[in-house]
Amino acid sequence: MTSSLADRLSRYQAQLRADLEPELSGRLTRMVGLTLECVGCPMVVGDRCVIKGEGSGTVEAEVVGFEDDKVYLMPLTAIEGLKPGARVVPLSAASRVPVGPLCWAAWWMAVVSLLMEKGHFRPKPGFPLPAKSSTS
Repeated sequence: MTSSLADRLSRYQAQLRADLEPELSGRLTRMVGLTLECVGCPMVVGDRCVIKGEGSGTVEAEVVGFEDDKVYLMPLTAIEGLKPGARVVPLSAASRVPVGPLCWAAWWMAVVSLLMEKGHFRPKPGFPLPAKSSTS
């Protein structure tokens, strides 16, 4: 009996969870006008980040400067629900997804299975192999 696509994908998802890296983050320490100050998150000018406010509020921001261990941010979206101590996550870390051979194999298996189930892909019953030539 073949397992369903959902069962196979959930098995692969469980294996991928073990490979996830810890998320790098800092904290918001101050806001003066539109300038936000963050510590604990090594970023360079031009990097983007997400500031996780209270509730479901998030603010996307860009690094515009630094001083000692402080990083200065300029918000790119509306500022809502921010307070001192809000979590700051670099977008490169926030949007990273582990992808390797196992993930690609699972994706291809899912696509082929789906196409076969829908009747869009029907493999031929056999494919002739070339005859092996004998050299003496």
